[in-house]
Amino acid sequence: MLIMALLLSPVLILINDNNIVIGFRQKTDYFIAINPGASDINSQHPFNSSRLTVPAGSNVTWIDNDNTAVYHWIVSGDPNKGPSNIFYSNALRVGERFSFGFVTPGIYPFYDKNYPHMTGQITVLENNTR
Repeated sequence: MLIMALLLSPVLILINDNNIVIGFRQKTDYFIAINPGASDINSQHPFNSSRLTVPAGSNVTWIDNDNTAVYHWIVSGDPNKGPSNIFYSNALRVGERFSFGFVTPGIYPFYDKNYPHMTGQITVLENNTR
């Protein structure tokens, strides 16, 4: 049985000798670092990327690199309006991570519950690789 594989990121397509397509979508991972000193209200760049655009089906992982804060909580929503409860991390210490899979296209603002000056936005676009 001959199997041919085509890698079209982010989709892997397998075609066997009967021309049957067997495919699966690979998740794409994106990372946002919480920078050292991010908890300082005067920090100009609390995240390495405060605005990120990803295709639907992507995972976004926040990594706590801030050794000056005790905890960070990454929360969906706006610090003035409160959490939207789409995602809500546990308390993150330096070196810990929080991941969320974005399935539905849309705009997802986020902030740090303890440090409301730390804000960002994830824009999720329709994934047209089906």
